[in-house]
Amino acid sequence: MVPDDMSDVEMPKTYADAKGIVVYADATEEEQKAAMEFLNFVYSDPQHDVELMEKTNLIPARDDAVENEAFKAYFDENPEMSIYADYVSNAVPSMDDARFNDIQTILGEQAWVPTLRQEVKADQAWSDNKKAVEEVLK
Repeated sequence: MVPDDMSDVEMPKTYADAKGIVVYADATEEEQKAAMEFLNFVYSDPQHDVELMEKTNLIPARDDAVENEAFKAYFDENPEMSIYADYVSNAVPSMDDARFNDIQTILGEQAWVPTLRQEVKADQAWSDNKKAVEEVLK
């Protein structure tokens, strides 16, 4: 499903909702090393991606998921999910900026949540959000 003005685009871009990995800066060297060893273990075998996908229905960030034999059984049982997997290569991740979390927090606190709680009108919430985000981006 895409906006009407994109209906003729063969492979439209989509947002990549990354589930980021964080290793805290104050983690000890031993903890950082253990975290990297764990990540190397997780990413060393596509079966780990399969297990996560089976439990969460989150498509792994792999261009080969639909063609990769490791995922065949999952997509055979869940053919609707292969449609999403086809678009992984067209996914655009969120901005790579150290202020991203601050901006997301502002969006929630200044726009999304107050609007849902009907504390402010949507146009006012968006205006407040825009002003706060512009301040962060200075």
